[in-house]
Amino acid sequence: MQIGVLIDRTARADLGVWEWAEGDNPRVLAYYREAGVPQDHDEVPWCAAFVGAVLARCGVQGTGSLLARSYATCPSILTAAASPSSLRRSKWP
Repeated sequence: MQIGVLIDRTARADLGVWEWAEGDNPRVLAYYREAGVPQDHDEVPWCAAFVGAVLARCGVQGTGSLLARSYATCPSILTAAASPSSLRRSKWP
C-alpha cells in the first residue's frame, strides 16, 4: 500500500472525534502523546497533534510541534504527499 493511501485511511478512521463539553476526550489526549507532545487537557488546539499521531501510526516522522503551520514544510509529509495517491487529491467528507 502506498504511504499516501495508508495515511488517508488511518486519518479517516478517526473522523468524528472532538473535544467533550465536560472533561477531556481520551482519544484527543492520545493524539498529543502519539505526536510526542503530551498535554493534560484537550483544550489546547489539537489539529497538529492529530496529524502527528496519524503520521506516527504510519511510521512517518511528524514535526513534534503543536503548530499546524509546522506541517507546511515538513519534509516527511511533503514526500508522502508527492506519491501518486497524494493526500491533496483525497476527498474528505
